Amino acid sequence: MESGSHPVVIEDWAPAGLLRAVDAEWPSLDWRYWHKYAEETAVKYGSMDASRLPGSARLLMSRMAEIDLASLGIDVTAFPDLELHGAGLHCIPPGGHLGTHLDGAVHPLTGWHREVNAILFVGQWQPEWGGDLCFFEDGGEAPASLRVSPRFNRLVLFRTGDSMWHGVEKVTGPNQRRTLSMFWWSAARMEATRDRAKFL
Repeated sequence: MESGSHPVVIEDWAPAGLLRAVDAEWPSLDWRYWHKYAEETAVKYGSMDASRLPGSARLLMSRMAEIDLASLGIDVTAFPDLELHGAGLHCIPPGGHLGTHLDGAVHPLTGWHREVNAILFVGQWQPEWGGDLCFFEDGGEAPASLRVSPRFNRLVLFRTGDSMWHGVEKVTGPNQRRTLSMFWWSAARMEATRDRAKFL
């Protein structure tokens, strides 16, 4: 990873009662507003319509959008996407995973450039259940340089870019791995044209 690009991890970021409400209101896997990824590179679900999120999730997403990136040492001029393109609710079921990848760099509808991801872990978790968020150096070929277990109420923020390879290891426990995600973008026109994730 480039200097200054290391992920920021914050424990107990959200009001615990609100996060428990998000968990309790989490949609079932037959919810019509899930987009299901069932491929070699990913087995996961992602919400498709920000207006359809449960009330507790909408409230917490609005709080995530107010995060002061500069106060966390993330030096970038960027704005949150309240329409939640590619963000919102994410769920990896038991046996699911997300392969090592670089995030899409360009918003396919607006041309914005993706700058920062924030991921908040929802639901109780045991380390032996897998599902770690893993970051890689050397083009994603070497073992993970950082592993973050999806502990309840742990928030992870990181810059995106061509050196930020990351993925989610297989979920081996009985619970779904649930997260809320918020992405920040800039209006700068960059050389990158990747509007989808690039997997190894």
